[in-house]
Amino acid sequence: MRTDGQVPVVETKLLTAFENSYNNYTRAGTVSKGWFKAPAAGNYRFFMSCDDACKLLFDSTNKFVKNAPVEPSRDEIAIRHWATGWRNYLLTPEEGHGNQYQSAWIALEEGEFYSIEGFMLEYTSSDHFTVSMEYEQADTTGHHHANKEIQILSIDPENTEEKFTITVTGANGSDYFVKFINPNYDPNDRRSIQIWTSDKIGDGDSASRVRQRIVRYYYTIWGSNISVEKTSYDASDVETTDSALTVKSIYTVTVLR
Repeated sequence: MRTDGQVPVVETKLLTAFENSYNNYTRAGTVSKGWFKAPAAGNYRFFMSCDDACKLLFDSTNKFVKNAPVEPSRDEIAIRHWATGWRNYLLTPEEGHGNQYQSAWIALEEGEFYSIEGFMLEYTSSDHFTVSMEYEQADTTGHHHANKEIQILSIDPENTEEKFTITVTGANGSDYFVKFINPNYDPNDRRSIQIWTSDKIGDGDSASRVRQRIVRYYYTIWGSNISVEKTSYDASDVETTDSALTVKSIYTVTVLR
């Protein structure tokens, strides 16, 4: 948001949580800045969701010192270029993707104050902006309200990932579709999806291409991400990377979370 007089500041307010708007603005921007006090020593990472676009900056080097303040030098740690659902930030973004809405792990010291700043831009309506945090430690007693600026996430280390395979034999340049039956289908909800059909898949497509064609089911129905691995075999059922020798390809789909 510009503050050069061309675009006036219409509101200034104190935030009690890093969740500063919901369906309040049209063609406007917000700037949220303050200090993050690390409740304990350890590694932290930040999660961000918004509509329409946002970014988060953080200074992990220059801690606040009352008697000798230093101008913060904040670095960009997360960014989104287009809208996502409210608090929809748990899916791990693909490496190298332009939308990196989860920060890397940042080592912080207990009781120190670190400068943090967030920007949100809204074009039409349904604006929102949320920043949450994950703390890498088993004992999280005494942290802030988990439904507001602090959200403690955990993954059971013994979690068994769901997997299934798609087997393609005798590929000849044809196409196919994958259909999923939604076990959560609600016939009383007209928006509920009973059968979800993938986009067209080529019988020789790469693993990444197959993932692109079916991942929307997991995003839409389960709020999950997936990975896909492709293994090809020749006529002797021996693994091969030569497409000319391939007679069978098996795609292993893993539900990440």
